[in-house]
Amino acid sequence: MTSNEFTQAISYFCRALSPGESLARVPVIPEIDATSGYCPQNVAAKVARDGGEAVSGWDITWEEDEWIEAEAHIVWKSPDGFLIDITPKMSGESESVFVPRPGFWDGTRFVPNRRMTLQDSQECRAYFMYGKLRDKLKEKSWNGSVWIITEQEEKELQAKISKILSGVPNWQKCPCQSGKFFRKCCGRPKGRPWSNI
Repeated sequence: MTSNEFTQAISYFCRALSPGESLARVPVIPEIDATSGYCPQNVAAKVARDGGEAVSGWDITWEEDEWIEAEAHIVWKSPDGFLIDITPKMSGESESVFVPRPGFWDGTRFVPNRRMTLQDSQECRAYFMYGKLRDKLKEKSWNGSVWIITEQEEKELQAKISKILSGVPNWQKCPCQSGKFFRKCCGRPKGRPWSNI
């Protein structure tokens, strides 16, 4: 995939998630009392303390030539109009790639991640199914403000994905637990990227 094709794929993905909004690069400047994974609470406290407003949207990540993923997120809009991500990032990034979608999420309901693979390969199918199964675990544990995936659940999930990656006999059931045979599920080429947008 050329850099131009990748840019077009990102643009298509973002337009599908939030029509009429543009991708923004937002600086990550965590508040001292902010907790990773708690963006609605972090931003609400910041607005109460310093004014401004909460802006909901999608935090975009990708692996070039493989996949693009979006997670529901909230950033702070300062009184002078600047978007700032005040929630610390797990990986320590200093910048977020964010697509605003005002009013779409307030942090009280579970929203599964959106993802799109950029090619149809065994690795991309495994990544896609990993995300789908992980979303199911997150939704199951959602308590109205946060989700928890246990270490044991993550280990079991990784084992399923390893099976998909290493290949499964076509006559066996798919490790993703769809109930279908592997050859008709994660082992079946679609000839096009996978997506849930």
